[in-house]
Amino acid sequence: AYDKVVVLTEKENSGSWKNWKKLAVIPNPITHWTGALSQCEEKVAITAGRLAPMKNFVGLINIWAKVVKQHPDWVLQIWGTGDMQQTLETKIKQLGLERHVCLMGYTNNISEKMSQASLMVLTSRSESFSLVTLEAMSVGLPTIVYNCPGGISSLVKDGETGYLVPLDDEDCFAERVCQLIEDSELRKKMGAACAKESKKYCIENIIPQWM
Repeated sequence: AYDKVVVLTEKENSGSWKNWKKLAVIPNPITHWTGALSQCEEKVAITAGRLAPMKNFVGLINIWAKVVKQHPDWVLQIWGTGDMQQTLETKIKQLGLERHVCLMGYTNNISEKMSQASLMVLTSRSESFSLVTLEAMSVGLPTIVYNCPGGISSLVKDGETGYLVPLDDEDCFAERVCQLIEDSELRKKMGAACAKESKKYCIENIIPQWM
C-alpha cells in the first residue's frame, strides 16, 4: 500500500485525480545554483534540450529568421545533442542563418551559459515540468515559451516573468522576442522577477514538502 501519489504541478491535480485524497503536488527542485545572474545585456538568446521533434527546434529556427530581419545583431544559441542535428543544420543553411543560429552541442553547466545570455526561448510542443525553464529563471533570464500541454504554465507568469505564447503561433512568438530585445528595462525587470520566483523551487524549500 502507498500513502501518496506525487505529481509535479497543480495542473495535474485535476481531471481523474481531482479531489483524490492521496494526491500531493510537489514540484521538482533546482539544485544547481551558479550564484551568477544574467545582466540581460548580451545580444544572445538561449535554449537547451534534446535535439528531438518534441522540442520543436525547427519551429524556433523559423521564428529566429523573423527576429533577425529586425535585429540581425542578435544570436540564438541552441544547446543539446540528438538525432535531429543534421536536420537543424540543414534548416539553418536553407534560411541563411549560419551567423545567427548556433548549435552549441553539449554542456555540463547550462546555468553558466544561461547567465551569459539575455533571453530564454522554448518552443516545445509538450513539457511535463520544464526544468530547463526553471534553470533559466534561476539566473534571471526572462522566458518566452509556448503555452504547451504540461506544467510549463505553472512556471512562467505571463507578462511578469516572461510570456506564454499560443502553441505554434510563430508570428506572436517572434513579436514577443522582439519586444524584449527592444525594451532592455522590461527585459531586466522580468529577469529580476524570474530570479525571485525561482527561489520557491530551491531544494531547501522542496525537501520539507516531501518530509
